[in-house]
Amino acid sequence: MFADTPQTTQLLRMSFLNRHHTLQLKITAAAHGNDLVITLDGALSAGDAVAAQVELLNLSAPCTGRIVLDCTRLTYVASVGIRALLALHRNASGRSVTVTLAGVTETVRNILEVAGLLKHFTLIASLNDLPPAPTP
Repeated sequence: MFADTPQTTQLLRMSFLNRHHTLQLKITAAAHGNDLVITLDGALSAGDAVAAQVELLNLSAPCTGRIVLDCTRLTYVASVGIRALLALHRNASGRSVTVTLAGVTETVRNILEVAGLLKHFTLIASLNDLPPAPTP
């Protein structure tokens, strides 16, 4: 049974919307040890923001290492799409998991900079620049 909180209500509503919306943004994930690489391909548009947020939170939930968003093919982030990225950051931070953005295009970087989000993420040029995972 879910606790009756605003956050639970919001997640249930987003989960319902996610089941009934086909994302134009392609989201794929691959585990690399304790790390998770999530690839974003396309535009994080206003129409996809809620469903993308649910998908990002669901995919990243079991991650105990680092979350790396491969943004090489992310072409645009709408203002409501910023909320999805911020929700991922907040959720991960609450679990002491870091979020790194790899291969951010100049367009997306400018959007994140204007929104004041760059301070929340580590940026690397590509997945090849990801430092080795810390040893426990």
